[in-house]
Amino acid sequence: MNSKIYNQLLVQIIQNQFGKTVGTVVHQLLLKPSTIFDLWRLTRLPYTQVYESLLVLISHGILRYSKEEPI
Repeated sequence: MNSKIYNQLLVQIIQNQFGKTVGTVVHQLLLKPSTIFDLWRLTRLPYTQVYESLLVLISHGILRYSKEEPI
């Protein structure tokens, strides 16, 4: 399966389950893994929404947290 199509499908599933804000954060993470500050800057969402979106993804086991720099 084409990775672009796979990414679009994944974002749609996340949006259906968790809402548009979480979908926006996932979309940005699929483009480039980054820090919370970078996500806040690139998505132009309020910082608290980015933070809460990451907490939702982590609590459901969709995202893992690492203190190391993204690759």
